[in-house]
Parts: sequence; structure tokens; C-alpha cells
Amino acid sequence: MKIKTVSLLTLGIMTSCGKQYEMKIPRSDFSIVSSMENHSPIYLSDDNGTLSVNRTSSIGSTNWVFSVEKDMNAQKVLKEVKKLKDKKYSATIHPDDEGVYFSYMDTIHKNIAFLPFTEVLYTTKPISSEQSFIYYKKNQLFEFQGDTGLLESFDWTKAPHPVFKVTPDLTFEDYVQAKILLTKNAEIRKYISTIEVIE
Repeated sequence: MKIKTVSLLTLGIMTSCGKQYEMKIPRSDFSIVSSMENHSPIYLSDDNGTLSVNRTSSIGSTNWVFSVEKDMNAQKVLKEVKKLKDKKYSATIHPDDEGVYFSYMDTIHKNIAFLPFTEVLYTTKPISSEQSFIYYKKNQLFEFQGDTGLLESFDWTKAPHPVFKVTPDLTFEDYVQAKILLTKNAEIRKYISTIEVIE
């Protein structure tokens, strides 16, 4: 199924009342993936405090693009995303080889961009206390081994493969901005675990 990328620019979804509105998705100044073909959309929104999922247009064996309202709680969103992602890749007879992405607005180039998370392994289970973690503190600052700073300020060789922990205070926009920072730097990315904890 081919859909032009520009079709996502409207980012409108249908509510249960049949009304259409514009979804406010996360923003960043950097594009990880700038174009997309063979995709189908999934929308996650806040319906009076309840997480609403609209996946009526999702098709198997396409790239799934998740558009999420930027102010929603990241933990709540990711728990639902995990369920959908697990279902997409659960088939054994006809495995799905296409990817999963989050959409966001590139404010510099004024286009919709895409953040891949196909390789991310979300878990809600406790991880050993001996495991090192990395937390996002907002404004491009992270916490790692008791220190707070920019990603470039940490010595990743001291505790390789830290797990990114999604804290209860993060909005979905915070989460996407953190993931873009962790993804766009290839040198740092190789030290970060593909596991992410959503408690």
C-alpha cells in the first residue's frame, strides 16, 4: 500500500463522535527518517483521560506509523504501543518484515519525520539492580550514573549498554526528543541497550 508522505501532514483523526480535529504531534529540529512509503497510520489520542487508539487503516505487511498527541503520558502510550507492536510481529506463518515508526514534526525543514523503533524491546518487567540506566531530564539533559549532562559528557565505556528507563513524568514529546538524541549520534548509539523499561 503506497501512501504519499504528504498525506500525514493533516494528522486528523476521527473521534468516537465522528468529529475530525488536528493532532498535535511531537516536534524536533532533526529528521531521523524523512520519507516513507508502503505505510499505514495508527493514531493514539487522549479522549477525556482515556487513551484512544484508531487503527482502522492499519494493514499488515506495511510500515506502521504511530501518530501520538505530544502531551500524552509516555508510559501510558508505550504500554499500548508495546501491545500493538507485539501483535504485529507475533505471526509465525507469514512473518511481518516491515518496520514501526513514530511520526513527529521537523520544525527546521517543516516536514513530517519518522523515528524507527522496530529494534526496541519494550519491557514492563523489573530489571536487575546491577543494570545501569539512563534517564531523560528534559532540555537535552540526561542522567547517567548519578551525573546529569549532555550525552556527549558521559563516559559510556564505564557502564556499556545502559537501559533507557521511561519515567512517569515524561510526556510523549519528551520521549521522542530523548530518543532522537539517542538515535542520531551513531557513536553513542552503539553503547545504548535496545531494551527500554516502561514501569
